[in-house]
Amino acid sequence: MAATRSSGASLARRKSRRGRRSAQNLIKRRARRGVSHHWLVAGVARSGTTAIYEALQSLTRKARPKFSYFYEPYLWGPPTWGPRFRDLADAFTTTNSIHAHGLLRHLATPLFITEAQEQSTCHSAFVRGLFEEGRSSLVKIIRGVGRLRTYLDVCPDVKLVLVLRNPLDCVNSILGNFSFYGDEFHPSDLPRFREQLEGLGRPQPAFRSECEAATAWWYEMNEAALRSLETHQERVFVAPYEAYTADHAATWEVLGEFLSLNLKGKIPASLDEPVGQITSRINLGADDVAHIAPFQTAYFDLIRRISDIPIGMDARAAFEKIGQKYQDVAPGSFLPEIPRDASPLRIRALLTRERGARDSAPHALS
Repeated sequence: MAATRSSGASLARRKSRRGRRSAQNLIKRRARRGVSHHWLVAGVARSGTTAIYEALQSLTRKARPKFSYFYEPYLWGPPTWGPRFRDLADAFTTTNSIHAHGLLRHLATPLFITEAQEQSTCHSAFVRGLFEEGRSSLVKIIRGVGRLRTYLDVCPDVKLVLVLRNPLDCVNSILGNFSFYGDEFHPSDLPRFREQLEGLGRPQPAFRSECEAATAWWYEMNEAALRSLETHQERVFVAPYEAYTADHAATWEVLGEFLSLNLKGKIPASLDEPVGQITSRINLGADDVAHIAPFQTAYFDLIRRISDIPIGMDARAAFEKIGQKYQDVAPGSFLPEIPRDASPLRIRALLTRERGARDSAPHALS
């Protein structure tokens, strides 16, 4: 991954422009002036977006005017859009929560939106609907990371928190939960992923394993996100998972400044608590770890340069600690290779069989 900017100067400019005011008082004053907050939390799946999304929910639940919350509107609908994510766990177990309109927008909109493309009228309208004028919104997306240019262009007051996470942990987690390509919910995005990248001059090799397919998504989506930030740096906050989980106080000091909030040392408790599906096992095989290794090295080199959360030499410690988790893994690659057109029932059966096999093996995350 290529570095796209140096965060030090931009952070200093932010600090010089923003005063220190309490979160609730600032929200109330902005409301009286008719000013709303528009916040977007984005990152590929299993990057840690939900933790920041829920922490921001906890800060704004009692704010007036009332915030609107949208959790992955390309897939999930109103039953999941309440004021506290972890109170809505049951909503994700039923198809009644699927957002048909959002799913249509996802399937009808290119996965990658570049400067050379005209903005889709329908997709632009979808984005505007999430950030209504005069109303505060907090939106979290994982399927639109290649489309961030639309959000930044169409909604000039949106502030974006881009969450990144190292590929070993991110891919390991996705393999045990669901597919980056949405295979469980709709026709797979894999064919158009290949087709669109071919058109952009980034052809993909044949994937020999689930890990290779997942790593390609992780890499290309994060690269697309970083490219889209180049002309909107002042409205983007880069939050690597390894940085915000290492030092919550430092995270909220700089993130609060970026969002024009001063927490006066009060850290949202939800950032200290597990949220969503927690991965506790190693799914990657030795061949998978070897495939991801160069991406892992490049990722940590990158976040030292672009993270808006102080990380410095802590990046090296995180790199080494994560690498140790994957030193003694099973040989080969993660199985099964899930058919791209498999029904949800077939996918469940395959994953159940694989998890049963893994449960009998001695390899577990420390």
